[in-house]
Amino acid sequence: MLQIFSDEPYVIHFDHWWNPAVAWQAEDRAHRKGQKETVNVYSFWIKDTVEERIHEILEKKGLLHQEIIDSLSVGDFDEALTIDDLLKVFDLDRGSVRIPETERTRIDLTATINEITQGLGQLSPGDFENAVMHMWQQAFGYANARVTGRSGDGGIDIEATKITRGKLERIIVQCKRWLDVGTAPARELLGVLASDPSLTKGYLVTSGRFTNACSVFCQKNAGRLEAIDGVQLAGRNQIQGGVVMGIGMALFEHTLYDPQNGAPINSSMADYIVAVNADAPPIEVYFLDFPDKEINELGARGIGEIGLAGIAAAITDAVHHATGVRVRELPVKIENLLA
Repeated sequence: MLQIFSDEPYVIHFDHWWNPAVAWQAEDRAHRKGQKETVNVYSFWIKDTVEERIHEILEKKGLLHQEIIDSLSVGDFDEALTIDDLLKVFDLDRGSVRIPETERTRIDLTATINEITQGLGQLSPGDFENAVMHMWQQAFGYANARVTGRSGDGGIDIEATKITRGKLERIIVQCKRWLDVGTAPARELLGVLASDPSLTKGYLVTSGRFTNACSVFCQKNAGRLEAIDGVQLAGRNQIQGGVVMGIGMALFEHTLYDPQNGAPINSSMADYIVAVNADAPPIEVYFLDFPDKEINELGARGIGEIGLAGIAAAITDAVHHATGVRVRELPVKIENLLA
């Protein structure tokens, strides 16, 4: 980075740091006391370089907005960048490098809803808060979500901000690792929201379940309060996995068969293309608490395939909307659009 202070000051950024706050500090210094000239700021990004990949990752995570960065310490900022982010910068994959044991975290995609829920209930309160924080970072796109670790804050355990449609969203989360959660925590959380107009929404999260009274109270304050129980936490994981499967179904996955003997040609993970992290956008899951009694008397259904069923259709509709070409077979290929 180079700064030139003169009668017509300029700030020129190149060889960028991960943390854009470093560049902003240089810009602030250019607006020194007594400065009467307009400060001109230029940023140079070289195409097809590590710097460009860094910029893409920061932009995707919403880490180029000053309102977001200002609430992060250096340590918080580093934690917002994952090992997969670093591998993407250098165009590497997990199989080509040795990753420390502490970084080899992977969700067990074979776990059932009950197994995930039981696992949440066995976490310590601190571990549960960290698990919820990571969910907000990775699933909801709040890159600067952090555990507050404060007392006397109305029970707030996690706070986060992000820019949505040009507006700053500031949310708070209260975590309860309880079997049953009544209305008292919900009323407390609503009181915190009422006392601070800058807060957009509050979330009450538990590894257990909410009483009927608590659920009704949160529904009456929908838009300001949202309650997420252990089954929903586990269910979000299932839905997100289904969405990624749908992306693969629509754009990548295709079994090829040998015309001579009918055997699959691409029968290994080396040849069969599936969607990976880089192909999946941030996925937000919301459950509508309206049982479908047309399905059965209980209004209940299995959650495993629900997230998958409509994704391929939605993507092909989007392709039609963008190109005018209606594709009738999967996966969607460039040949389909050029025919």
